[in-house]
Amino acid sequence: MGTISKREGQVLAMAAQGFTDESIAKELDISVATVRGYWLRVRTKLGGSSRAELVGQWIGLNSRTETARVAEEHQSQTRGNREDFERLLAEERTAIDGVFNNATATQRRQISGIRKDSDDAMNGAQAANSNGSARKVKKKEA
Repeated sequence: MGTISKREGQVLAMAAQGFTDESIAKELDISVATVRGYWLRVRTKLGGSSRAELVGQWIGLNSRTETARVAEEHQSQTRGNREDFERLLAEERTAIDGVFNNATATQRRQISGIRKDSDDAMNGAQAANSNGSARKVKKKEA
């Protein structure tokens, strides 16, 4: 399957929106013969026989591309959020360590409890994130 050019993509997108060859030509300021030439190249690249089939294939190709783009964007945001969270956690630990070193025995016990709760929450979040990733992998394999 060949790669669709930008202009061929425009023709397909406009056809998907209900434009006729004549209205596509007018909108893109090209001749109807040129639009038909694009259709011939698209048919060769996608292998479809009808306009509806070609538009359907193009929509399918675009939806997979868009899905991949959104997934990558989500992964990037997740990495950024994780890095921010880990940085804030490290800053919090440093602050707690400073307080802990100057605390009384009673305050140290309280701080230790807070640390344990924080560790439990972090471990729970990591486990939930790992389980979510494992489910996604299993779903893809199925």
